[in-house]
Amino acid sequence: MKRGLFYLVIIWTLAWAGEVYGEVYKYTLGGKGGDPWEEAAYSDETDLVGYTRFPGSLEPLWTDSTFNLARGVYERGGKVIFGHEFGARLKEMKKIIDGKAKALENIYQYIVDPRVHQRIAGWIDLGGQFRVASTRFYTRIIKEGPDPSKFPEGYLFSSNYMQQYWIYINDGSKESRDAYGRIIWTLVEENTENRSGYVQIDFDPPRLVRYIRILPGYQNKWEVAEWEVYGAGYVPNALYTTKLLDVRELSGGRFDKASWGYIGWSGVNVSDPEAHLFIRTRTGDDDTPYVYWRITGHGTEVPFWEDGTEITKEEYYGRRYHIYPDGRKEKLEIKERGKITRDYEHWSPWSAFYPFEDGLKPEGTRIASPGPKRYIQIQIHFLPSRLDGGRIDSLWFSFSEPVAQNVVAELDTAEVELGTTPKFTYAVRGEFGGGGFIGYDRLRVQTPFRPEILKVRLRGQVVPDAVDTVYAGGFVVKFPKVKGENEVLEVDFECPVLRYGLEFPGWVWASDEEVVEQRVNPGDAVSDWGSNTLTVRTSVEEQLLEEMEVVPSVVTPNEDGVADVVQFGFTLLHLTAPAEVWLGVYNLEGGLVQEVYSGTLGRGQYRYEWNGRDEDGELVPPGVYLYRISVCADAKTEERTGALTVVY
Repeated sequence: MKRGLFYLVIIWTLAWAGEVYGEVYKYTLGGKGGDPWEEAAYSDETDLVGYTRFPGSLEPLWTDSTFNLARGVYERGGKVIFGHEFGARLKEMKKIIDGKAKALENIYQYIVDPRVHQRIAGWIDLGGQFRVASTRFYTRIIKEGPDPSKFPEGYLFSSNYMQQYWIYINDGSKESRDAYGRIIWTLVEENTENRSGYVQIDFDPPRLVRYIRILPGYQNKWEVAEWEVYGAGYVPNALYTTKLLDVRELSGGRFDKASWGYIGWSGVNVSDPEAHLFIRTRTGDDDTPYVYWRITGHGTEVPFWEDGTEITKEEYYGRRYHIYPDGRKEKLEIKERGKITRDYEHWSPWSAFYPFEDGLKPEGTRIASPGPKRYIQIQIHFLPSRLDGGRIDSLWFSFSEPVAQNVVAELDTAEVELGTTPKFTYAVRGEFGGGGFIGYDRLRVQTPFRPEILKVRLRGQVVPDAVDTVYAGGFVVKFPKVKGENEVLEVDFECPVLRYGLEFPGWVWASDEEVVEQRVNPGDAVSDWGSNTLTVRTSVEEQLLEEMEVVPSVVTPNEDGVADVVQFGFTLLHLTAPAEVWLGVYNLEGGLVQEVYSGTLGRGQYRYEWNGRDEDGELVPPGVYLYRISVCADAKTEERTGALTVVY
């Protein structure tokens, strides 16, 4: 990514004594002035997106009768094979998809002794799943037709064609393989009396395809000059992930960590109920969201070398030697490569998906990932229908230098009665490290209903006239600027609690500087309280089901050890006898996808898993699913529902 491509808007600047503070930066992707999408992409986690149909925009890859999918198979990680995979020469295989069909040296020829009774099959891996409308293969062109746009009309082809052939397809899904991992082929065309050098098979409607196989008859000589595949509409699954966006670079070296402001975009959302478009973020402190493990000689796995140094991605894949302090070199062999896991110590999980309409607002929507952090990564996941894929024309986010190294906050109580209007105390404490931060004099707290502010205290003293704004969704209070350690701000307020698991997020900022509001993080603001949370639970004597936890909310059942299953954790309380419990996953139409648990349970904590499969053991399609848990006791029945997402 080139430095000159960063689009930074300095909204306001204040300078004093040679020191500059108060710049809000805005970084833009796409559009007319932003970084090009393709230059900001992280190639390992970007697949089947298109950049060219709408210049400056990002969309899932669109295919039609002018887009020959076979031409890009190697770039997408696919391949073309005739004969045994390990005996196929790359140069010979590329002749089949190079677009050159006239010269003899540019075609693939099969010749075998007539006394040998054998045949070889050919297959193509498109490098991803596509909606395929047609595939065609043909022999060498002997004579061109009068109008190339009407190909193959008027063209003459070599007579060295397959006299018999069988065409098979496979969609590339895990469930379309047998127990040994072998592809299960579906026959779509059979011709035992072919008399043409040009063969075309059409699919109406288009079929989901990744692999196509040609099986010729027993014939001692034939040729293929070109093999082409054409799609119809959007690919069914496309993913775009940015590189790690480094605020040190984006700020020109001004600061190492940022407070996150807002994120927004322009574009077109999907309208087809079968299509989806998801946008999410994650933030971190080091240059990789993953941990790379090596297998030791003792059969264990560790994420570091013998000298305690963490294994890098380059070292894990053997692209770089690890050099020990004594100069000794070590290279990780394939057999020594262990698992790859998410680094939850230095990186946040992916955020919940941002509502698309919120991002279209001029002000955007608040970035949900925690800060201050050095890196941010953005991911856009398209799950199109054939004709509706959505589009992002441009995307931006804002950030600024933090007003404190970290700001922690907590509520004095984490448990209240449902349906009441309890009194809360919201405590905030800044951490300033070695200094250099400007501090804060405003606090915003988000509430579900209009609150009533009772009192504001700083360092134990009441702050007069501290209420700045009270509105239906929260409040803002003002106070003398906090710039030192252990200066605790406390706000007493009342607010109705009408649902379980209510969160009271907060933000601080300096009113005399142009900075984004810095989100507070749940933590130990007051050592004597012990709640360390900004979320309250409801405590009702008759409540049976408590502490429902669904982790992760996005499951990726790719069998790579990362988010392969979703775990449902819950606690049963106040049961005088075992109760009937039902836990199931449903599609959006209300149909049962998988029964996770059904039986009787007593009081206690429980955890059950769902692996992304349906009742038949097949992996479910990507999309949004619902879960429902029901607890039926003698006196009452309680239910909880929620949503989770499956992606691949």
